Amino acid sequence: MIKLVIGNFKPSRGGGWEGEVRTLVANAKVRFVPNDDRAGSNAPAFRVMVGSSRVGDAWEARWGGDHAHSYFRVSLDDPFLPAPLSAALFPDDEGANAQLVWTRPPKGEDKDQAPRTTEPPSHDQF
Repeated sequence: MIKLVIGNFKPSRGGGWEGEVRTLVANAKVRFVPNDDRAGSNAPAFRVMVGSSRVGDAWEARWGGDHAHSYFRVSLDDPFLPAPLSAALFPDDEGANAQLVWTRPPKGEDKDQAPRTTEPPSHDQF
């Protein structure tokens, strides 16, 4: 399974995260803005914004069993994408930085359904 870091983020002054998503075809300044309208238990923790446009959402999640770590499941969408892009935002232990990681679906998996990233990349993968 191929895991790629497609964004690096720092905490923003108003809460949330800000940084850039960089791929071969995308280069965008992105903000994860706290969702102040969390009426339901399934409501996203953050709205993902490019400028004033909402391009996705991020939900709180955990991985790791006994020593669980928090991360955010991220869904990004754009009219030019064939399907929404699933990724994960992994804050470091100090909360000073975070990486947005995308995982390529395994061969044979439905291309219209992106997998959920369940663990951060190990440093030896880069």
